[in-house]
Amino acid sequence: FCVVELIFDAQGKPIDYHFLEANPAFEEFTGLHQAVGRTARELVPDLEAHWWETYGQVALSGEPIRFEQGSEAMERWFSVYAFRVGGEGSRRVAILFNNITERKQSELSLARNNAILSGILESSSDAIFVRDLTGCYLLINNAGAEQVGLSKESMVGKRFQELFPADAAAIERDDRPIFEQGQVLET
Repeated sequence: FCVVELIFDAQGKPIDYHFLEANPAFEEFTGLHQAVGRTARELVPDLEAHWWETYGQVALSGEPIRFEQGSEAMERWFSVYAFRVGGEGSRRVAILFNNITERKQSELSLARNNAILSGILESSSDAIFVRDLTGCYLLINNAGAEQVGLSKESMVGKRFQELFPADAAAIERDDRPIFEQGQVLET
């Protein structure tokens, strides 16, 4: 938590902010020490302009805002809720925030891994179907969709029995033990 006072230029454009108050978690979450009484630019010279532009808009409009934003200069991601403190004309903004850097790094890593997996699956000429323990299709590659003559989108979330009822009645096999043992089923 912190309270800042926006600094505007002669044209009314926000250009920086002073830290007026900060709680003990502020230093831990931001890495900024002894911020009260100092400006954002003084503490982080390369701080991105979107920070004071966003808080300036809150101060001017009085409209609170929630957002997630990264700062390359601070090497952190934040989940932020900012609102004006005081009445109309106040240039003070209270900022409640969490450091979400670890979560964002995990999300970015997961997205990277998913892109790699997707590339591998789609480059395979073999039909690949991934189902969960209930038999619902989670993932189908292009070769798999072509083989069965359905779109991937029409298959995801559905069970084999829903998509191919005539074939399901003829097969009469319970795949659950195979899934639970983590075996690969080739048909």
